[in-house]
Amino acid sequence: MPNMKTSLKRILITLFCSLIMVSICMGQSLKGSMSKYDKGDFEDAAEGFRKILCENPGDIIANMGMGLICANNGILLIPAIKDQYNIFDAFRYIRKSKKAIDKLTETELTEINTTIKTIPNVKEKVTSAYATIEEQLYKQVLLRQNLDSTNLFINEFVDSKYFKHILQIRNNAFFNKVKGSDSVEALNDFILRCPGADSLQAAIMLRNLAAYNKLMGNARSLEDVYDYLNRYPNSQQYYMVIGLRDNLEFEEAKKEGTFSAFNFFFENFPKSSQAPLLRNKYIEMSYNESRKQNTIAGYNDFLNRFPLAKPFAQSARNDRDSLCFHVFSNTIDSLNKFITSFPDSKFTEAAVRLRDQKAFDMAKSENEIVSFEKYIYRYPSAIQVSEALVLRDSLVLDQVRFLSSEKDFNDFLSDYPYLIHLPKTMGILEKVLYLEAKKIDNYEIYQEFLDRCPRSENVAEIEELMKKKGKPVSN
Repeated sequence: MPNMKTSLKRILITLFCSLIMVSICMGQSLKGSMSKYDKGDFEDAAEGFRKILCENPGDIIANMGMGLICANNGILLIPAIKDQYNIFDAFRYIRKSKKAIDKLTETELTEINTTIKTIPNVKEKVTSAYATIEEQLYKQVLLRQNLDSTNLFINEFVDSKYFKHILQIRNNAFFNKVKGSDSVEALNDFILRCPGADSLQAAIMLRNLAAYNKLMGNARSLEDVYDYLNRYPNSQQYYMVIGLRDNLEFEEAKKEGTFSAFNFFFENFPKSSQAPLLRNKYIEMSYNESRKQNTIAGYNDFLNRFPLAKPFAQSARNDRDSLCFHVFSNTIDSLNKFITSFPDSKFTEAAVRLRDQKAFDMAKSENEIVSFEKYIYRYPSAIQVSEALVLRDSLVLDQVRFLSSEKDFNDFLSDYPYLIHLPKTMGILEKVLYLEAKKIDNYEIYQEFLDRCPRSENVAEIEELMKKKGKPVSN
């Protein structure tokens, strides 16, 4: 165990000594490179710094030196290294130097200042060089005004104080590049990569317009239209595309020509300008379907759905009424039902005439006073009423013939006073009086008969009967 400890101690001592030797060598190399830099021997200085950075990429002095050499390259126009370095490399080096020195403690800073005696305050020197090179880079990017340089800056130097400004310059340059392209892909690339650009809304509007122009230049399929509406719901062209969508859906519905296709259109696009046109077609199809069915229920269903649809609603009413008239024309009750149900039908007048005729024929077949009375009462406007009155009165007078007294005669005709003084009625009354006189067989009654009916064919017979009573006949 003691031997192992002794061996480990020897190894550590050896490693420590090696590090010290490396540090001493690097310090001497740094001093030499810095000395060459101060003398203006930039090519040899750069070679020295590069060797140091190969051993220690984070070396503060070497990175600073390389940063200064690269930055001065564009100013001093050093022929030997003019094309080897640029301001971007300068800022890369000085950034490494500044990041490293900002992490050092005061003790470590003192050691560095002691090592590089030609620079009294290394941190101050690095910080100053950083600000100078950062400004140089910024001015170079401004001068170039191209996407490559701005993108390079933005991708690498997000912590730069000029980052936001360069970002806006990049955005403007990018926008200037794509704004006249009318390419949806290019404009979308800008929108995706430059979300904070001042020109973002302008790019979105141009992208939407480009997508609209592309859509209008294509076959304008519904799939493309819906893709546009889904992608660009806030575009200024949105409602124009809505109109295009409605028109394409309208053409599809017309092409399919089914009720389900029409109903789909009405349910999904009720406010479209094509809806009234399709509705007219839908009404026409519905009317043709009701005519094909030719049922009362079918016509009523159509009229319930489209009561004001001209001219189909009126045609449907006429078709229904014609069918109803045909169905209900067999009986008086069914005709009355039709007349009541369809008072405004063009067939109502015909139904009334047919009903009146059927009722009159029934009254005639029954041939009774009460039948004609009912007919006259129920159908006072019928053209057959006058004939019914004549037939009724004829039956009344036929009944009067069988009466045997004037009282019965008057009672019977009390409901028909206009018949009493007719010649025919008076002839019947004369016979009633004759029969009544013979029945009573009284001289005074016979005399009254002769006074009232002096022209009766039965005068001679009555006078003979009076003579048999032993009394003279009064003239």
